[in-house]
Amino acid sequence: MTTFINSLPSEILSRIFSNAACSCASPRRTFGDARPPLSSPLTLSAVCKSWRHVALQDRLLWSHIDVSFDTKERYIRFPSPQPWLERSSGSSLHLSVEQYRQPQNDYSEEDNEDIDRMFGQTAPPLTLMVKRLRQFIIPLMPQVSSLVLMVTWPNKYILNLLVNYWKSRGTHGHAKTLQIYANPELSHLYIQSSVISDFFGSLSTLHLHNTTVRWPESAFSGLTELDIEMGEGHWALNNVELASLLAGCPKLERLSLCDLQVKLLSEARVVPASLQNLKVLRIGHNSDGLMLGSMFAVIKPGPNPLHLRVSVSHMEDHTKAVLTALRSFIQRANVATLHVRTQHTNGFRVPYFASQISPLPHVRTLVLDSLYFCEKIRTNTSLFHESDDSDSDAGGENSHIVTYENPTPIDPHPPLWPELRNLYLHRCYLDKDYTCRMLSAHPVQNLYMRNCFDELEQEHWFQAFDMRGPSGEEYARALSQIVPKIVISDKGGGDWPNLLN
Repeated sequence: MTTFINSLPSEILSRIFSNAACSCASPRRTFGDARPPLSSPLTLSAVCKSWRHVALQDRLLWSHIDVSFDTKERYIRFPSPQPWLERSSGSSLHLSVEQYRQPQNDYSEEDNEDIDRMFGQTAPPLTLMVKRLRQFIIPLMPQVSSLVLMVTWPNKYILNLLVNYWKSRGTHGHAKTLQIYANPELSHLYIQSSVISDFFGSLSTLHLHNTTVRWPESAFSGLTELDIEMGEGHWALNNVELASLLAGCPKLERLSLCDLQVKLLSEARVVPASLQNLKVLRIGHNSDGLMLGSMFAVIKPGPNPLHLRVSVSHMEDHTKAVLTALRSFIQRANVATLHVRTQHTNGFRVPYFASQISPLPHVRTLVLDSLYFCEKIRTNTSLFHESDDSDSDAGGENSHIVTYENPTPIDPHPPLWPELRNLYLHRCYLDKDYTCRMLSAHPVQNLYMRNCFDELEQEHWFQAFDMRGPSGEEYARALSQIVPKIVISDKGGGDWPNLLN
């Protein structure tokens, strides 16, 4: 198409193109579906003369490359990498590669096996699609500073293959970001130790989701951001090993550890990793409060105001251990922003009362997800057990009513949250009178509520009251006498915090 299209000014078009390129190259968190083989600026440049002129001049547009492929695909071809090399003008490239599975393709059991000696005689032959991918990406590797890999199923060897291409063809000292996301519903992937070298010493960002690596000493000493999250697989470490791993990353500013299997060595004296630059910490474990404590114990944060995000389970056996670990860490860290999210696991869950998240001596912003603001809660345990009979009556013979008393009273002398200014409540259970008394005892200036529940409406456990209807207005009127600013929403929006940004 060569005719002129009445379009936006060139400056606006360029910004739209650049933003689209950056968004396309960001990692997706869904697995399994086929994607377009290449999000290409060549498509934009073919629309009209105006778009072509803008696209060809926009260097940022050509610096983000988003590739998807199925290893068994035979008919898709990649274009020449030459346009990217020319238009990027030698600037850093951000490469995102996603390997997915086409349901109609024929996969053998061999495809799903781990390859222990990737570069020896046991390495599987490269498929036609992998060869085509190699021809496209290898010329780009000297300029690649950021590599994002999403690996689904079945060829696990593709992970080590692509990382090794970067190591062998990339520019030493140029690697800044490596993010690997393996399907959390499948067994974990493994980066072979032969792939890791001093080439990765320049990395500042490393994400490993459902992916493990034998961590060489000082291999990632330049990291400022580390994100480790396991799925169905596990990365078994003891607390000494985890402390050593983190001590090798002294420059960390952002750290996320979720669902690691950390074994406690009681006979060993663990020296916590000193992370003086730490600003954001995310810790989560859905099944074990003691595991949560093991991860907290190996981290010694510096004096910076810390943004702490914690995900914990509702399971009865874990509540005390979770609260003990959380309080102990808050006592020795300058936590200024705290986000506590309770996970909805199968089986009966024990409520966390908001007042139990205390004392918080330095917290100015508090985000609570699925906690209770009340003196006591009566719970029908049958609501939290899986049942083969979806039509069974919750009040039948299997029902069991349990009453939980809030163990932490509201005490204004000293207050539980003395520095609190911003309070965000998501999916919390609220008793109006109790909530008013709780907020009256603390210096909250801004209150944000989203999808909250009326604690007194026992028959509507899993349906939030209408925040913009009579119930929401009633809460707003009562709370407005205490809190200067109240924002009530159903879906969040600009006022809701993106906690890890």
